[in-house]
Amino acid sequence: MDIALPAEGVFHNLVFVSIKKIYLMQAYKIMLGLWGVGQMMFRKYMAVVDDDVDVHNTSEVASGSKLGVDATKKPPGEGFKRPWPPLIKMDESVRLVLKEKQATTAKWKWRPVVVSGGALTDEFKNAPWEKIRDEIYKGHGA
Repeated sequence: MDIALPAEGVFHNLVFVSIKKIYLMQAYKIMLGLWGVGQMMFRKYMAVVDDDVDVHNTSEVASGSKLGVDATKKPPGEGFKRPWPPLIKMDESVRLVLKEKQATTAKWKWRPVVVSGGALTDEFKNAPWEKIRDEIYKGHGA
């Protein structure tokens, strides 16, 4: 087994692994095993190739095989035998709570203290923090 973290993967997002495959699904087990070891969990892409491929030569790895991810829904003809679950919908009571929270926080939008030309007006130049705070939160019940 040999491992390489190529510069093309910015040394941390891509891992090339070569193995001498001796049983079914071995590459899959190697990937899951490596993703479970320390900081390897942060790797986003892992390509496992046969042991005759030099993982330190990116061109050789790239031309050695193809990598594809099929993220489409699988019909029964592709081995998927269970029905697809129904779409998840937000409960109406949760939707109402969120709408109420959004309405409550909307009134707290930032508004600047009276500013003229990028500086505080004379009224606020030497004002204590409490006065500036009160102006910022005026009308918000704080």
